Amino acid sequence: MKMKRAALFILLCLLTPRPAAGSGLIASDTLWSGVVRVEGKITVQKGSTLSIAPGTVIKFSDKGDEKGGLNIFGRIVARGTQGQRIVFTSDKKGQEAWDEIYINSAGPSVISWADFRHATWGMHVHFTHMEISHCRFIGNEGGIRFRSGPMLIEENLFTGNHIGIRAYFGEAMIRRNTISGNNIGIFVSQGPEGLQISGNNIAGNDWYNLRIGDFEPKPVRVSGNWWGSPEQSAIESRIYDKRRDSHVGEAIYRPFLAAPVENSPAVSMPGPAGSIIQKENGQKEDFK
Repeated sequence: MKMKRAALFILLCLLTPRPAAGSGLIASDTLWSGVVRVEGKITVQKGSTLSIAPGTVIKFSDKGDEKGGLNIFGRIVARGTQGQRIVFTSDKKGQEAWDEIYINSAGPSVISWADFRHATWGMHVHFTHMEISHCRFIGNEGGIRFRSGPMLIEENLFTGNHIGIRAYFGEAMIRRNTISGNNIGIFVSQGPEGLQISGNNIAGNDWYNLRIGDFEPKPVRVSGNWWGSPEQSAIESRIYDKRRDSHVGEAIYRPFLAAPVENSPAVSMPGPAGSIIQKENGQKEDFK
């Protein structure tokens, strides 16, 4: 009987939402699982690791005037699975309902099989070795913004955001992602030399598939991607570079792919000859 009670107590602990106080500090290795509610900001100090178990849902909320979010100066290791995705979200809907996951000069970190919804920026990364894979950035002001690196951004979906990816003097390999249905797909603000952007589906974004910043005069190399059409005129109509503004650099997009990358995460977007790429697993997805 005692063993049954102990097992029941452990089960209840696992199923009970775990509150986290706003403006709190994580000063030792910590594991989150289940439903975690974050009020205001939580800071992971240097030397500490925040691990997040598959299937965990983190819900951010304001604490007074402070928006919910995470500041990572130690490490974050959040590995979901295809069947148990990690979710970063808010009870409120719409873009900018919570702030961001801010990672600066942290230890090597990884986030995989996770969803980011309703954030100002899903992830904001500076000077950190970071791997982001199999994630979905949906309905945020921005998906990922970063400076330096090195970063691996691989096999993710960016849709319904104002900006999918923003790079500023970044060092990153960006490959096999689907970036569609945003206002701007990729925004290279400045410093493109450390970027490797190839093998992606970058198409169907409302304003530009690629936007080069006003203060970047150097060329940006983005060959080997699918841009939604095999026609150069159609590709260039969705790229903001020196063809529109002589003061900014040229997007070197040739050679380009003649068809979508099949192994990238899928979302409805233009394909060749008016075809449509179907959503992941052929199922409808609620992107609200």
